[in-house]
Amino acid sequence: SHPARGGPQSPLGLLERVARDMAEGERLVLVIDDAHRLRDESILKSLLELVGRHPRLHLIMCGRGQHPIENHARGVVETAIVPARELLLTVTEISELASVMQVPLSPPEAQRLHDAFGGWLGAIRLVLDDVRDGSGGLSMASAEDYLREAVLTSIADQQLPHPVIRFCLAQRLTHRLIRDFADEHDPDVLLRLIESSGLAERHYDGDDVVLEVPSFIRDTLRNLLQAHEPSQAQEMQRRLSQWFSAHDGPQHLLHALHHAIAGEDWQQLDQLWTHHSAELGLKHPKALRSLLDAVPEPILAARPGLLVGRALANAVSAALDSDEDGRIGCVPAYLQTSRRIAAQGLDTMLLHDQLYVGTGCLMSLRVEGRFLDADRLGEQIEQRATALTAAGADPGDRLGWFHLQQGLTHTLRARHPVAVRCYRLAWQHRMHTASNVGANAAANLALTYALVASARSAQRWLNAYLDIDTSENWLSDVAGVGAHAAAAVLALDRLDQQSCSAALAHLGEGIQPSELWPYVASLHANYGLHFGDPLTALSVLDAAEEAHHRDLVNGEAATVLLARARADLLTALGQGQRAASLLAGHSPNATLAVAAARLELLSADPVAARQTAAKSLWQHTTDDRSRLELLIIDAAAAHQLMDHASAAELIRQA
Repeated sequence: SHPARGGPQSPLGLLERVARDMAEGERLVLVIDDAHRLRDESILKSLLELVGRHPRLHLIMCGRGQHPIENHARGVVETAIVPARELLLTVTEISELASVMQVPLSPPEAQRLHDAFGGWLGAIRLVLDDVRDGSGGLSMASAEDYLREAVLTSIADQQLPHPVIRFCLAQRLTHRLIRDFADEHDPDVLLRLIESSGLAERHYDGDDVVLEVPSFIRDTLRNLLQAHEPSQAQEMQRRLSQWFSAHDGPQHLLHALHHAIAGEDWQQLDQLWTHHSAELGLKHPKALRSLLDAVPEPILAARPGLLVGRALANAVSAALDSDEDGRIGCVPAYLQTSRRIAAQGLDTMLLHDQLYVGTGCLMSLRVEGRFLDADRLGEQIEQRATALTAAGADPGDRLGWFHLQQGLTHTLRARHPVAVRCYRLAWQHRMHTASNVGANAAANLALTYALVASARSAQRWLNAYLDIDTSENWLSDVAGVGAHAAAAVLALDRLDQQSCSAALAHLGEGIQPSELWPYVASLHANYGLHFGDPLTALSVLDAAEEAHHRDLVNGEAATVLLARARADLLTALGQGQRAASLLAGHSPNATLAVAAARLELLSADPVAARQTAAKSLWQHTTDDRSRLELLIIDAAAAHQLMDHASAAELIRQA
């Protein structure tokens, strides 16, 4: 009979009689499974009235999703609601369940089940049942059938199954995203359906709520949607890409790129790559490799920058998998691929590709010791970039990177004023690219100003470098070379042995892979000259030269720096003839003129010292540090010649 009628033989009548006849100390527990199928309001009210009359009668209803009895029970009977997420198993509990079921399960396998199902007991039990029955391995087949035939149909019994399933396409599912994609549906209803079904686990991220869907459930639902409604799935992927690219959040750029590729939205792919290639490549090389591998080859072939980006991401990922200390060694992949692709013609590429691929070519020429060729290529790229930008082309996130490498070319040619201009341009574009570009520009500006004895400017840029967090990208150590070198120069100027030694400890001795190695080697020589053993410093200088190709040793800055350092050390060791012979074999230069004038002063030839100083003192190519040193040497020579007025004036100028 209908239970709501309460006849003596009805279920409710039977419950009433049993509850009334219970002995003292007994209790009656009624468990209704699949309670989501029981939604008759009159039956639910009768059940609540029965529970209310008999305190020792307990009602447990097990069902999927929110149930109408919850609203009726509040304030009527004592109620406890246990959501699905509170029943999820931990990794330890999965192992314990397997033990109880006498199923052999290793800790990694328990972790794998947890990763796949997020602690979902029903599915995990099915997998363990299959293992016990001898299916071999952790088969997901029964769990997939259960999800498709039992769980999804129960959600469909409620309402809106399709809008719920399509959200499983999202790489990161949050309340904010669901509300923005609710379309004509009530977002609160969608949220309730997704959370109450037990398919997702809730976590909090600031003001937003993140719903984590276990990988097995997410993949199954994605495959289901893409198999039955591919066009709608693709449209959803495209919308998701636009949404993630427009909203800040953890790894949102990666998610945007994933959805653009999954939705075959190649225009969106171009936009993301143009404006975020640097950040994606530096922060997420492994994920970028995986995503770019999913791009069809014809699409990649038409995009030179993506081809170079994939080659670099592959190399970085391999280095990260094997030896993190060798990460800088993967840069050749960028340089070699850039040279190969640029051979097809740089000027036919879009501006962003010209900057990205062209900068790789510039760097490869520089690494080969072809500094003049690198400089000329940099000028050509800059001229084209200026013209194309003026015509409305989008440089994206690569202008800062280009100017940074252009500046480093000038640094290795000892053209410090031009290098400053390029580094400042890189700094101006730092907001449009990855953080390492701004950090590297600030560090190299600090070094450049320190080299020319502008201590205040050097310290200001050093502070700017320290304010930038580059810890999240694999090239963070590269920017540190210029910063530590700048700190060492400033410490030497203060004769601060402890600080200089600490800075040099971060740099090695000039044999490590760094394009600034001539400056590092020169710093070690100067440290030995001031505080250590000049003979040991000479051996360090020899090792640095031997560790690099002759074309690099003969580079413009390297030639001058190493010759000056060696001459100063030889002079300090009392080998003036060798120092003079070394200096005579080089073209006239203000930096080398300092060493020559000092040698003449120490050789008791103040007249020659003054003449040597006068030749370079006021030339426009003489940097401030060399000019300062020449003024002091000239003053000392004038003092030896008893020309005290000139000596005083020279010291005043210094």
